[in-house]
Amino acid sequence: MKIGILINPKARRFNPKQVHTIASYFRRKGHHIRVAFIKRRGDGEIIARSLAGDGFDVVAACGGDGIVTDVAEGLIHTNTALAVLPAGTTDVFAQEMGIPRNALKASLLIEKGLKKKIYTGVINGNRHFLVMCGVGFDAMIIKTVSNRFKKRWGKLSYISSGLFHMLKYHGKQIDVKIDGEKERCFTLIIGNAKRYGGSFSVTPHASVFREKLDVCMFRGKGMGYEVLFHALLIVLSFHLKLKSIKYQSFEKMEILTPGIPVHIDGDFFGFTPLTIEIEKDLLPVIVPQ
Repeated sequence: MKIGILINPKARRFNPKQVHTIASYFRRKGHHIRVAFIKRRGDGEIIARSLAGDGFDVVAACGGDGIVTDVAEGLIHTNTALAVLPAGTTDVFAQEMGIPRNALKASLLIEKGLKKKIYTGVINGNRHFLVMCGVGFDAMIIKTVSNRFKKRWGKLSYISSGLFHMLKYHGKQIDVKIDGEKERCFTLIIGNAKRYGGSFSVTPHASVFREKLDVCMFRGKGMGYEVLFHALLIVLSFHLKLKSIKYQSFEKMEILTPGIPVHIDGDFFGFTPLTIEIEKDLLPVIVPQ
């Protein structure tokens, strides 16, 4: 088997000894191994696509959700399977798929796991996400948290930044068209999976095995106290009972209002306007049996 291992050495829980052990193990088993380090965003996509073109059976992403999404981008529309060696702050995709957060244990799935095909979301027809896309408040928070601060404090960096910005937040109203129907909200979270931030579920009915995306729209004046109230109810798994929240499944969404920050799978992406829809071409992923 030909296995590529793509590593983000800046990942919060990256352990060079673990990766050396993993590569040595598969070489002893007679597999062809190629290891590459990711130096900047986008490298994972480029290298993964090159490995797929060279006939690699599996490309493993070692790092957090950002590199997993980057590598997946290079494997969509190919027959090469994505494996995940979690080493990030939250590793939401790994948790969603039941993959161990210990990279050594996760690496054993390359030989012993199952290859399953999943759906992904796609933005503007060319940028995919595996778990979620956030538009509004949470994307603004992600944009403000530096990699250095995130690596040192982990989830606490997002919590502290979120609480600080809530004090003065006043969100802009966002015009949205969902499968042709118009909606308005001040922030929204699109889910291709249940988990959000590892521990919580904003889109509890979403699934990577379903040919639809889910959206949770937060409606109101967009004040910081509303964000705090919604966040508390998400923690209690009570948010879908609120009249100020609208939840639905969809195939295509257009976000019409310009200048709203966007993140995909926990990494800042850019700004609206944009189109979000389900990708019809499935991605093969190695998961536990």
